[in-house]
Amino acid sequence: MARAIIALFIPALFLLTFAGADRLTGRIVSVKDGDTAVLLTPDNQQVTIRLRGIDAPEKDQPFGQKSKQHLSDLIYGKTVTVAVANTDRYGRTVGEIFVGAESACLAMVQDGFAWHYRQYAPKNSRLAAAETLARQDRRGLWADSAPVPPWEFRRPGSSETIRQAPAAGAGSCTSGMVVFNTTSGVYHCIDCPHAKKCADNCVWIPAAEAEKKGRPCKVCRGRCE
Repeated sequence: MARAIIALFIPALFLLTFAGADRLTGRIVSVKDGDTAVLLTPDNQQVTIRLRGIDAPEKDQPFGQKSKQHLSDLIYGKTVTVAVANTDRYGRTVGEIFVGAESACLAMVQDGFAWHYRQYAPKNSRLAAAETLARQDRRGLWADSAPVPPWEFRRPGSSETIRQAPAAGAGSCTSGMVVFNTTSGVYHCIDCPHAKKCADNCVWIPAAEAEKKGRPCKVCRGRCE
């Protein structure tokens, strides 16, 4: 019943969201993960969309692939409208995707395949309510006894990051992963002393991705030797 009540507000929400807002329309031609997709505009421009206010499990996390599939089921191949909020540090367009009057962001949280990203949408009561209901009903990732938020999973030094990262020492960079500072754009080998000092502004990502986004550390050159 509560889930149905949330759904009743969506048509009105759709009208309010687009009142005076920048928007894009087009067809979704790719879904990269549970919170990122690619829009093809009518003039054949591809725009990467980061869904606003949500954070989905990383691909290597439990439910990561299921989250990606669920978003694909919701939007892939469909004509959508995006209420544009801003552009993030990676050049992605951040916005809320609508299929008709249905918000894909809300649906992902409501169905238990993404978290409400409170750091970036602290006042979004719709997402907060949807996550509460998904938790109560143990939908999707909430069926897990102790789901790890993706922002914790990405943080170097967290229990999940340590589990995924290679042990320090010889050969620890053979996984092809590096520590990437999202503020400076500098990436480090896991053994680098600068990497060990990195805190909330660093994430554990593939080296190939880091090379595209930033530059190597002058000390370790982004690799272990």
